[in-house]
Amino acid sequence: MPNLDSRTLESVGPYLDLANSLGKLLSKIAPAQCDAIRVSYLGPVSELDTELITRKVLTGYLASAHHEAQVNLVNAPAIAKAHGIRITESTAALATNCTELIEVSAVKGDEVCTVAGTFFGTSARIVHIAGHYVETNPTGKFLFVENDDRLGIVGTIGTSLGGAAVNIANMALSRTSDRSRAVTVIEVDTEPSAELLEKLRATPGIIRVLSFEL
Repeated sequence: MPNLDSRTLESVGPYLDLANSLGKLLSKIAPAQCDAIRVSYLGPVSELDTELITRKVLTGYLASAHHEAQVNLVNAPAIAKAHGIRITESTAALATNCTELIEVSAVKGDEVCTVAGTFFGTSARIVHIAGHYVETNPTGKFLFVENDDRLGIVGTIGTSLGGAAVNIANMALSRTSDRSRAVTVIEVDTEPSAELLEKLRATPGIIRVLSFEL
């Protein structure tokens, strides 16, 4: 069990909610039944006692991916081991302009899915999702849409949400360097209906649509 003295909690406390959100987010977009979870740190956070932060990532991931309602900071490593998940820590590997980063990856065979977050001042932000550099809040209701990078997709998404009376609170866009794929991360005020999600998934050019709450 990591050190839980008041000084340690004070130093790592600001990172715990972000770590929990990164674990939850990873569970929504990564392949099911991963073999390993790698938590990497860059900048000032890497100089802290990161074990507690890593355990918070695990609690978020396990509670969401494996529906482990009783997972907590104490039993998270044991529950991960029971599911055959190896846990490692390392130095962050993403190319980034951020001076501080928490990077979380799920590994399944040769497939790696990564999310990352940082702080801008005292504000926590998610800045990387599955190969795409985006910037969004770490908590809230979200739509994640992956699509071919073609004209009209963002407009179609916005029109569909408006027609279903789903208000857009924030939107972040990103595309691959070769402009073949793009993602839209949309923070919404209300959870989209199953009918709306199916309508979006049936839209030509849209590859994947996920709805989740962090």
